[in-house]
Amino acid sequence: MAASDIFQLAFLLLVVAPIAAMFLSFKGSPGVRRLSRFILLAAWLVYGIATLACLWAGFFKPSTGIGHGIFLIIAIPVGIVAGIGFSVWRAAHRHEYVLSLPPDMRRHEELIDIDRGLEAARASLASAQSKLGKWGQSASDRRRLEAEISAARFTIQSLEKARAERQ
Repeated sequence: MAASDIFQLAFLLLVVAPIAAMFLSFKGSPGVRRLSRFILLAAWLVYGIATLACLWAGFFKPSTGIGHGIFLIIAIPVGIVAGIGFSVWRAAHRHEYVLSLPPDMRRHEELIDIDRGLEAARASLASAQSKLGKWGQSASDRRRLEAEISAARFTIQSLEKARAERQ
């Protein structure tokens, strides 16, 4: 097996498979959702172990002449990917739990999730509006905040519509 084959296999297992699993854990059949959650969990564990290994090499391994700061640079994006993977795994696990509930309890849980989303969107809107009102904003920051405000308003409107449909 050549090195390029190993890199190709690693890319498929550590990048393509988790990305596909992120979508299939919400949209697939029950068996596919279960397998997708397992793939997400395994990917999270692999990325977490890689992050810990980079942190260990950066802080605790005796110096070999090469700067160990490079391991910290590697640990940051790998740790971020591990965090995203864990978040998606938790969301997929919660989604499966909600789907397993009877219809009346499912509606109640969906309303709770919508209320949490509304609360977060309103907090984001208030934060962006308070930042927009500050003196000394650059034009690019002002445009970014205006786009964030319009996106938050659209999100709030969509969530309120979804909440009204479920009540």
